[in-house]
Amino acid sequence: MKTNFKHLIILSLFALFTFTSCQNEVIEVTDNSEETIAPNSAVANLMRSTASNDGSVDDVLDSANCISVNLPVTIIVNNITITINTLEDLEIIQELFDEYGDDEDVLEFLFPITIILNDYTPIVIENYEQLQNFIDECTDDNDVIECVDFVYPISFSIYNSDFQIIDTVIIENDEALYDFLEELENNPNGGAILASLNFPVSLVYANGDIVEVNSNQELEAAINAAEVECDDIVDVCHADEVAMYLTDCFWRIAAYNNDNNLDDYELYFGEDGLLTIIAGNNVVYNGNWSLDETDAGLVLVLDTDWQDLNGNWLIVDCDDDRFELIQETTGAIAEVVIERECENDLPCSAQEVNYNLQECVWYYGTNLLNNVVAEHFTFTTNGVVIITNTASNETYTGMYDVVLTDAGVFLVLDLPEPYSVLNHEWKVVECADHFFHLISGDNYLLLEQECQNEFDCPDLQANVGDDCETASGTIGFINENCECQENDTQFDCPDLQANVGDDCETANGTIGFINENCECQENNTQFDCPDLQANIGDDCQTANGTLGFVNENCECQEDDTQFDCPDYQANVGDPCENPNGVSGFLNENCECVVDNDPFECFGNYALTVCDDDVIDGFAAFDLNLIFANCPEDNVQYNFYLTISDAEAQVNPLSSPYTNVSNPQTIYSRVSLAGDPNVFELYEHQLIVEDCGQDACTEQDVNNILMECDWIPVSVNGSNDFNTVHMTFGPNQDLVIEGNGEVETGTWNTAGNPPDGVYILISGFNSQFQVFIGEWLVAECSNTELVLINNANDNQIILQRECN
Repeated sequence: MKTNFKHLIILSLFALFTFTSCQNEVIEVTDNSEETIAPNSAVANLMRSTASNDGSVDDVLDSANCISVNLPVTIIVNNITITINTLEDLEIIQELFDEYGDDEDVLEFLFPITIILNDYTPIVIENYEQLQNFIDECTDDNDVIECVDFVYPISFSIYNSDFQIIDTVIIENDEALYDFLEELENNPNGGAILASLNFPVSLVYANGDIVEVNSNQELEAAINAAEVECDDIVDVCHADEVAMYLTDCFWRIAAYNNDNNLDDYELYFGEDGLLTIIAGNNVVYNGNWSLDETDAGLVLVLDTDWQDLNGNWLIVDCDDDRFELIQETTGAIAEVVIERECENDLPCSAQEVNYNLQECVWYYGTNLLNNVVAEHFTFTTNGVVIITNTASNETYTGMYDVVLTDAGVFLVLDLPEPYSVLNHEWKVVECADHFFHLISGDNYLLLEQECQNEFDCPDLQANVGDDCETASGTIGFINENCECQENDTQFDCPDLQANVGDDCETANGTIGFINENCECQENNTQFDCPDLQANIGDDCQTANGTLGFVNENCECQEDDTQFDCPDYQANVGDPCENPNGVSGFLNENCECVVDNDPFECFGNYALTVCDDDVIDGFAAFDLNLIFANCPEDNVQYNFYLTISDAEAQVNPLSSPYTNVSNPQTIYSRVSLAGDPNVFELYEHQLIVEDCGQDACTEQDVNNILMECDWIPVSVNGSNDFNTVHMTFGPNQDLVIEGNGEVETGTWNTAGNPPDGVYILISGFNSQFQVFIGEWLVAECSNTELVLINNANDNQIILQRECN
């Protein structure tokens, strides 16, 4: 592969070939006809192939050597958003691909992008289909020589017909050389152009070797030699680069003979040639290190009293943060992999952050919100984040993105009110499997994971230390190897069958604890009310058998603060304020009801449609579907690109509307008919999903539906049905219960990938009519289904609930 980047600088040489024949412009007269570059000659074609745009340098992006992608370009790799600014950044893509060996690597472009052909022609690409057409047309026979480059600048002498030098053209880069050679063959002014290359000229090979040539013949031979040996060129580890890498930070042994038993060993390479090795038990080994360039390659020489690492190690693979070393001894080959560790390096990668976020739920803490209620985030695989208030069971839907930049790993949030204050680019500064510490300026966001039914031993559905039945039928316990081990526990106090610190009953009948002498000792805990063995404020049972609390006089007092609606700390009929800020009252269902509230049905709803094109991300939205289930007889509404437009009622959007990003946030203004000064503003997400890549079969969907109950947490962006339970029976009977009603209908499935699996629901009246229809399974997992009705673009998100 070529080592230099073909800079895209467009130069015009037309002016250079508009010559005059005045004698006083002649600089020199020479007989150099043998060294002129004849159009379509062998040397001219070789020079042009060498100067052609080398599309192979970014094959990790497009897998096509006849095109290159103009940089910078923003891409999404395995759900991680990164911007490629230079060719060196392409290593990030390969690192993401190589990080996990058992996953499917996916790279997506954010169109439009610009590609550059071998002849430096720029082409704007609007979608994946256009890009694929260029890739399909690529062939290996594209007349590009990839393993040699000119060392610029070089120059050409321009002659008249008498071989008098009339001009000198200086060439600074490959594109300028390519254009110059094209002009030799196709002079726009007509006639032949006589030009010769001014020697000596230097060429650099892909392995770093530089050769100087002094004639067209030598130039032709040098380029041909590079082309012949191109496939045999391998990456070379250079001593100065390796030394710089080794002395930058410290290094940890990642593998020794394919084992990770030494992964806590640290290597410190001093600039003065001193070597320090710190073992896992804090044993320190000292020594020296040096580099030796040999015919076999670059050798790292280690002179240390730790024999496992002592000796000469051939560096077979080198990167700025990872080396592979081998050492041949008598009858064996030792292999060592070392990886760089710096103090400011995160212990987790962008992909690890992304994968960890998608496991379980995350509770948060921040200085920007006072989340006194239990709220948690659920990060889905499609970039949607669901915020759930566990007290009220309300849910809010937003978007998230994990972005990798030179500055680090960032979590980008795009959340609706009242959580929009968290809409920042949060930098990950501390991470573990169950915890993230993120910052944005002076603000912080803490995320802590909570997983239900997460067992130490999943196969046994048990944790280490739990009781179990051994093979002999006795009661044992689960050990650290997830095996049921015989219980040969020796108690600290065998006579009591207990250990020191265990609870016990004292001689006077109170609760004490086992002390070091295996005696049941009185518990000297000081209670506010010793006679009651309780503190002020503790629960207690009153004389009439009801639940009360211990007051300041150490008496069990009746608790007469029984609210009809404990979550609101209020009673039925008390005043309240709904999410839109409109005053109302609490009804018998502890809901805040507003008399004749015209905005009761409207909210921050999302609209999702299927993508017709592969990895396109753009589609036409019928915006009226956002409020399809809301009465419109006394309101009017419009949609806007910005909230300022919505407030000023300017630049309304027309429907259907095609999104300009995916996802895209728009706003609506809903006002009273005839009184536009009474209004509410709402925020909406427009989401285009690729519905054709789900792998669930009809049988998969059947099995998943019948395993447990399902809750429609979102119906067209509304959470009105998030307390409803849907039970899919084996006889195609569907029972829907919630919101004060129970109804039975029917369900069925049809179809299979790649055309899609559909869930057919019928037989419902009243409020449950919204579930009737043919629903395409757009996303499918054991815990969540995303359904889309192609007839009206309605969307339902179902989440599983197993009792």
